[in-house]
Amino acid sequence: TNGNGTYHIGGNWTNTTGTYIPGTSTVIFEGLGNQSITRTGGETFYNLTFNNSGTPNTITADNTITIDGAATFTAGQLNSAFDINFNGTTIGGSGSINATAGTVTYSNTATNILPGTYYNLTLTGTSVKALYGDITVLNNLTISAGILQLADKNISVTGTSSISGTIADNNS
Repeated sequence: TNGNGTYHIGGNWTNTTGTYIPGTSTVIFEGLGNQSITRTGGETFYNLTFNNSGTPNTITADNTITIDGAATFTAGQLNSAFDINFNGTTIGGSGSINATAGTVTYSNTATNILPGTYYNLTLTGTSVKALYGDITVLNNLTISAGILQLADKNISVTGTSSISGTIADNNS
């Protein structure tokens, strides 16, 4: 499908043989229970909103996902053992991330680092990025440039840290 509209998903996103061209569309996951994103080779979205208000309220990415526009975490937890690429803005709410493997990358314009657990976390670009909540990095933290603002949030890294940028512990 080629889209520039808004798509409301109450169930699972499964793309096994088709082609999804995101255009400037918005996909909103708004189920009342667990949901999943499945596409061999990964899936790319333009705007992606997680607003899963059910119990349980997890959205599982069964492959790599890339969000080129805005990623909005209104409610729900994104679970993944694959790469997640935030190439646009990130907007926090009460949502979180649980990435048990792979690398989560926040590019230059992704300025809110979502709360949760990351296996590998990479921050690129020169923009200021702020923790939206406490995070745990199970393996490697890489900050290639820019500033990571901790403010009153906590970060715990179990593996290796490679920091070419700056970590600030205030709101300046």
